[in-house]
Amino acid sequence: MPYHFIPNTNHDLVVIECGPARDCVVDVFEVREYPIIGWRIEEGPEGGWLDSPIPVAAGWFEPEYLMSSEWGVLDKRQGIVQILDDGPCPVGAWKERQERLFTKHHPAREENATKFAMTYAEREQLKQFAGEGKNLHETLTMIAHWMRQAEAVPFSDYAANWAAAEQRKDVEAMRQQWPLTGPRMIADNCSDWGSFGHPGYVRPRRG
Repeated sequence: MPYHFIPNTNHDLVVIECGPARDCVVDVFEVREYPIIGWRIEEGPEGGWLDSPIPVAAGWFEPEYLMSSEWGVLDKRQGIVQILDDGPCPVGAWKERQERLFTKHHPAREENATKFAMTYAEREQLKQFAGEGKNLHETLTMIAHWMRQAEAVPFSDYAANWAAAEQRKDVEAMRQQWPLTGPRMIADNCSDWGSFGHPGYVRPRRG
């Protein structure tokens, strides 16, 4: 089918694609971006154009099945992914949805990857908080304690409980970032999940 090529003039547009990481032995979710250099428009047998323009991007291999939500055109300025068969979607919501689908269809990832994993939203919030430069040492300490727990604990829940339990340092910025909305699970000045209310974790106050 003959087609026409139109150069891309909007450099905020990239192809965004998700799938297994290419350099990993086990299935690990990965998001990749490719700069769009132009658009391919197919010409119909009787003139006119067929369907929507298809991006031509450097380093991107066009999927065999184009009507897929695993790729789209991302407007980096607006933060919107245009999906060929599903319309526009905020990029954060698109990444979270694709990661959930990937986990569902790649059970090996659950068996081989660490059980301590943040969601996309949690990672973005953590990066934003780190950029503010507040309680960096305490935040790293909290993450180290989170990763040594005997059971898998959602990151936001652990962060909120750890900050609420910390009485020795000023961690008000952490408490504002991760407010405690559920029951306390960590005793004062401790880091073990489930220690709150446990007699073995009650520490006497120093006079």
